[in-house]
Amino acid sequence: MTTLDIELLGAMREIAAVPMSSDTSRPGGGRPPRRFALELHVPDERHRELEAELQVAATTDGPHLRGSAGRWRVLDGWSKVSTGRRHEICIYRLEVQEAEPPIPAAPRAGD
Repeated sequence: MTTLDIELLGAMREIAAVPMSSDTSRPGGGRPPRRFALELHVPDERHRELEAELQVAATTDGPHLRGSAGRWRVLDGWSKVSTGRRHEICIYRLEVQEAEPPIPAAPRAGD
């Protein structure tokens, strides 16, 4: 178990994260993108806002979730699993993966 600092609902949050094996590798070798499983506990009045953020961050082109160690793409299959013991808390389970860093543009002639 580790922690990730990820911006959610307008603020940077420290979230407990379970490392997962990555089934993909980067083109040209290099280390595969890191993946983590997260469980989020969110007040019921903010669950729609969170779901909107997760849907956008799950697209290939982003924008992905901003974190202190880069950007994170939400993988398909995230879900609201239940309300907590307290009905005003929603629990979400999801996986995130390091977003591909942008590929630098090739230098133009004369640069």
